[in-house]
Amino acid sequence: MDLYQILITHNRLWTVREIIFFMILFLILIGILLKLLKGKKLSRVQFWGWIALYVFLSIVFASTVFTRTPGERVCELVPFWSWWEGIFNHNMGLLEENILNIILFLPIGGILTTVSNRIDWKHAAGVGLGISVVIELSQLIFCRGWFEWDDMIHNTLGCVIGYLVVRWIFREKMRKKA
Repeated sequence: MDLYQILITHNRLWTVREIIFFMILFLILIGILLKLLKGKKLSRVQFWGWIALYVFLSIVFASTVFTRTPGERVCELVPFWSWWEGIFNHNMGLLEENILNIILFLPIGGILTTVSNRIDWKHAAGVGLGISVVIELSQLIFCRGWFEWDDMIHNTLGCVIGYLVVRWIFREKMRKKA
């Protein structure tokens, strides 16, 4: 199944209520960030990093939880079961989902490098895991997908990889300037 089919099969369009809710939270965030920017407690890069993180997380939560069609409550509590199924039972769809879950969180790790200079890869792992736990618990509670340890592992890995790649790019850029 290709990515487009996954999106149209599992996700519906946002309702007006969801768009209004997103916009209200967005305006509150902008107000807080502008106040911090004006008080010189936030740089412009950090300002735009927080905006990008909010927008991206809104899209992620919409596609993984809120716009999904409700179904049954399903849990898979065996770590790495999807790799076992994919490799030994030749389930390429599961392997594709694993890779997509890693890719999904790459931007989050990259954006984290812009919101604070004090974030290291361990913080990126914690943020990735925290966001993933919230997604998985929401899917479990609202019956909007499977609760899986594998997804949390893959999302965390994606966040760390995204962080490390962007941090490496910044360091290389600074090294070439010096």
